[in-house]
Amino acid sequence: MFDLVLTHLVVDGADPHLAVDDTAHRRRGKKVHGAGWIHDGSAPARNKLAFGHRWVVVGVIVRPAFMSRPVCLPVLCRRWQGKGTASTVELAAHMIATIAARVPDRYLHVVADAAYHGKSLRDLPARISWTTRLPRNAVLYHRAPARSGKRGRPRLKGDRIGIPAQAAAICAWRTVSVARYGRVDTVSIAVLDCLWYGVFGPQPVRMILVRDREER
Repeated sequence: MFDLVLTHLVVDGADPHLAVDDTAHRRRGKKVHGAGWIHDGSAPARNKLAFGHRWVVVGVIVRPAFMSRPVCLPVLCRRWQGKGTASTVELAAHMIATIAARVPDRYLHVVADAAYHGKSLRDLPARISWTTRLPRNAVLYHRAPARSGKRGRPRLKGDRIGIPAQAAAICAWRTVSVARYGRVDTVSIAVLDCLWYGVFGPQPVRMILVRDREER
């Protein structure tokens, strides 16, 4: 399926953009294998608890010529089998690594929600970028300084920045126009090259901060 999408719907030589998310499939019955209690974030009711299967899905984002907006076409999925088994992040990392092996000469750009971050992503090839949302309590650091030439182990991280709210206070902001949800909005953004050491270790991270309205 991935090969078909890549051949017919992705521009020749372009780097594929992938999306990762999970979905709840409500299932009941004595003959339903592996069903259990799961979280269904899309449920309309306040109670998000459901009984069934939880599937992690990877899709390719494409822009067909006959459509005015991009679409995501699922190409891989794995069922989360419950506590004590591979986590949803580990399942996603394994699927992305599988796709990367099929296109060893291309970079992959992956987008996922705030649930998809963890140490299991550290082992992915360097040609994979992973975009996710930072939790508000994530602790950030400056990138490691240049080697001093002195004896001893070089530093793996720079000085502590703090949580995203503290990082926002030291950033330079600028106003840009962004296209989202079918409209164009004017927002303020800031960019900070840093480390999210507790999750990605010494791997470089670029944080994009977005502010919808000016503080009064």
